Amino acid sequence: VVKATDTEGAFATDTFRLCVEGYPVSAEDISAEAFSVNLYPNPARNNVNLEIKSSGYGPVDVSVYTITGKEVLRRNFSNSSVVTFSMAEQVSGVYFVKLQKDGQLAVKKLVLESK
Repeated sequence: VVKATDTEGAFATDTFRLCVEGYPVSAEDISAEAFSVNLYPNPARNNVNLEIKSSGYGPVDVSVYTITGKEVLRRNFSNSSVVTFSMAEQVSGVYFVKLQKDGQLAVKKLVLESK
């Protein structure tokens, strides 16, 4: 169930099914120890800061998806970095930020507010 609330408190809820192929689907497949992520501000208006701290070496692949599963951004970042990316061209709504490193996966929810 997804609930969206605007700045005036009005809300709508809906249920949907999300099918993802080729990615872990159970909690034991996802390790919080592979990396930690801090996403801010959230909710955001334009720019989003992503702080990635990971163990070991190697890049972290970052993708941003709409609620319907459309990829709107893909980047590759190095370890222990703070990066900023723009969501200025995207419409307000809920997005999912997917991070992948060494076969480990983390997903964070990002809310984009009206500009």
